Amino acid sequence: MKFRVIILILLSIFNFLNLRSQSNTGPGLKSRAVICGPLPKASFPGGTDSLIVFLAENAKWPSPDFYGAGTVLVSFTVERSGKLSDVKLLNRLYESCDKEALRIVNLMPNWVPAKQDARTIRSNIIFPVRFGFE
Repeated sequence: MKFRVIILILLSIFNFLNLRSQSNTGPGLKSRAVICGPLPKASFPGGTDSLIVFLAENAKWPSPDFYGAGTVLVSFTVERSGKLSDVKLLNRLYESCDKEALRIVNLMPNWVPAKQDARTIRSNIIFPVRFGFE
């Protein structure tokens, strides 16, 4: 069972790395400004390896009566301080899965905020948490 959870955690991380974060316009930028090129991204402190360790140590199987599969998408904002805010579900799977996905994100430490032009900026993250048997 623990092996399955670890596999699901790794799959979630790879899905997460494929999603793009979005930056908000910061003070001093006009609302009509267009940013070309890749958007700056906030990151988990210590990078992907640390995120894998964090998830492996903190993730729990949501419920003994859950035998399905699917992904819960959790959206949050990484503030300029690195603090996570506005944590919410973008979709629902199963009540215990939804609660576990929110619990994991709310347990996360402050992230390394995104930077643009040497300034820290807020960024929105969509974090997939995959559940199921593989």
